[in-house]
This record gives sequence, structure tokens and C-alpha cells, in this order.
Amino acid sequence: MATKSELKALSARALQTTEPPAYESKTDVPVTGEALHEPVYWKGRQWAVTSYGIEARDGKYVIEGRRVWEDNDGHGWVEHMEEKTWVDLPDFVEALRLARARWSESGLAKS
Repeated sequence: MATKSELKALSARALQTTEPPAYESKTDVPVTGEALHEPVYWKGRQWAVTSYGIEARDGKYVIEGRRVWEDNDGHGWVEHMEEKTWVDLPDFVEALRLARARWSESGLAKS
């Protein structure tokens, strides 16, 4: 579980949408759910950014691109995903940051 200061830093990182990807994973992840939507723009250790939005690489969790900017009274995606014990939170934050670079705050895909 992340501390409040770690969550604050991760949330701030998720807003840095102009930087290139910090890394990209080359390893395969077994798909036990739905296949990733194509095209896949970026693959992290656990998460991918696709034409649909953010997807867990195992195919078991998806977030529509139009929803990547959602924040419910200070409880946004970083805080929500931090509550899930199975989430690689730094990898999710990288996916969120890169997805936010693809979708505007109005939910429209950027060209």
C-alpha cells in the first residue's frame, strides 16, 4: 500500500502527458481474459494503452479512453487502483499518463 506522499507523487506523474514513455515491456503476458484491442500503442509490465483505452495485458480489466481523466472528489484512478492488491501501480500510472496524452479531458481521442 502506498503512502499519501507516494500517491501524491504518482498522481502528479500521471499528469505529465508530454513526456515520451519511460519504458516499454518486451515480455509476453498470457491472456486469460479478452484479447487486447488493436492497435496497441504501448505495453508495460501489466498494462497496455490501446485504441480502446487502458487494458490489463492479461485481458481482465479495461478502462475506456474517454474515462482516463475521471476524478471523483480527489479519488481518481491512481487512488482507485491503489486499493487493488494485484495492480502494479507504477506501471498503471505510466499507462494512465500515456493514455491521457491520447484522450482529451473531454473524452475525445486526440489526433
